[in-house]
Amino acid sequence: RTKFLVTGRDEDEVAQIEKDTSKSVPRTKDEDYEWLEGIKGGPTPLSHFAHSGPFTETVLLGNLAVRTGKKIDWDGPAMKPSIAEAEQYVRREYRKGWSL
Repeated sequence: RTKFLVTGRDEDEVAQIEKDTSKSVPRTKDEDYEWLEGIKGGPTPLSHFAHSGPFTETVLLGNLAVRTGKKIDWDGPAMKPSIAEAEQYVRREYRKGWSL
């Protein structure tokens, strides 16, 4: 069993987190079918951003921590890292003539 939980928390708290955490993520057998069924009003596809977004955000937050070499607390709703030097990796300044 492989674990990737790195934390400064005590063992009892880690045990509770593991108990409360799902052991696996639902799997899909056919992404295209799942997507089409979602369009037709069926169940929400697993590729929906409500499912995939938090996973992606977690991985990208890990990249920020690696690039800065520091622990980062993340304010998701504001999309803001707790340390200023990580901000350069979250947002970019676009050249004149380009905007989003």
